[in-house]
Amino acid sequence: MNKPLLVPTQQSALVSKAQVKQSVEGAVQKGNADLLSSSSKRLQQLEQLNRALKSEAVEKARKIEAMQVENELMRQAASVDFDSKVSEESAEIEKLQRQVKDMKKFLADYGLVWIGKDGSHKPSEDEVAKAKKAAEAPPMASRALPKEIDTEVLTKRIEELNFIAEKQKIVKNKQGLHQFQKTEEVLIFFFKNGLVIKGFPFYAYSSKDAQSVLSDILDGFFPYDLKRKYPDGVPLKPVDCTEEDYNRDSIQSNPNFKNFGDIERDAGVGQSKEEFLSQFPKQIVKNGNIIPIREELEKRFRDTQELDVNKLNSNEPIVIDTEVSKNPGKYSEPDIVTIRVRTETGKRNLIVKLLNTDLISEVYKAVRPYLEKKGTPITLRQNFPNRAYDEKEIKSLKELGLAPSSALVIQAF
Repeated sequence: MNKPLLVPTQQSALVSKAQVKQSVEGAVQKGNADLLSSSSKRLQQLEQLNRALKSEAVEKARKIEAMQVENELMRQAASVDFDSKVSEESAEIEKLQRQVKDMKKFLADYGLVWIGKDGSHKPSEDEVAKAKKAAEAPPMASRALPKEIDTEVLTKRIEELNFIAEKQKIVKNKQGLHQFQKTEEVLIFFFKNGLVIKGFPFYAYSSKDAQSVLSDILDGFFPYDLKRKYPDGVPLKPVDCTEEDYNRDSIQSNPNFKNFGDIERDAGVGQSKEEFLSQFPKQIVKNGNIIPIREELEKRFRDTQELDVNKLNSNEPIVIDTEVSKNPGKYSEPDIVTIRVRTETGKRNLIVKLLNTDLISEVYKAVRPYLEKKGTPITLRQNFPNRAYDEKEIKSLKELGLAPSSALVIQAF
């Protein structure tokens, strides 16, 4: 059976529908490919951006952590420095406040009130009342033994002085021969309101006599007031009666006190070196050893520039020859420094005159020939205030505060 024949119009319609369908399918496929390609590119870009942001975030986190560690270290350091600074400043403030308080108290003891540099500070009524009371009150020394004076310290100083006033002295007997004579001790009674030296009247602590005696003893020197009665010195013995006031009954009831008259002994006239040495044997035997005593004494005299024998064995001060002492008129008085030096055992008092520009090493040089033990290492000290002076000190005597006069002691090692 033959197929039906299509007319041209019908064939064209069938072709057009197929083409349209094919065209539509091609367009859809092409659109999907473009969309997929575009989405893929955008996804790649987002991944790259994400990786960059992640890397940046990690770097910033590392920096933040490092800054936090550094900040913590700085905070801790600042805290330590701050606390230390605050502590130092607080201690300094407390120190200054104590000093101001002590200074005000010191001024008040003398009836004075601090009003400031320009006078702008007005003292309180309490400060004025205290100062007025102190000004009207009698001196502290007249009321009791001064607080700064300790009887134990006085006892120690007196024991040191007893080395100066040797208990065994060479005196002449009636036959003109020299022999050793023991010297009786002189008692010093320290009461609550004053002191009594055996053979002298009562001295209230407010008196110049008592202050002079105390000052000399504390400075390491034989009391000047006793030199007239005991020019060669005498052993002293302190008696502590500071728990009671002085009165005649307390003295008479004390077994240590007896009427003490003047002891007058011929101390012997001046002797030459040869006369003095002739009294001693050439040699003595001690512990199985032969000691050339006369030779040793003669050497001692040479080392001490052949000083007067009586001076070496008495409390009389020895003026050491220096350029200033030999030519006193050559220098003005303000430029001269006078230093009293007590030897290591206290047997000798030396007077050294120098210029205020000289060094302490000059004092060491001047006193060394007078040491009681030659070659012994020494240090020059000051008792008040307690201070040692190194021989290599480069400051002048004036800069050290030793001008215009001072008292030093020799400490042997």
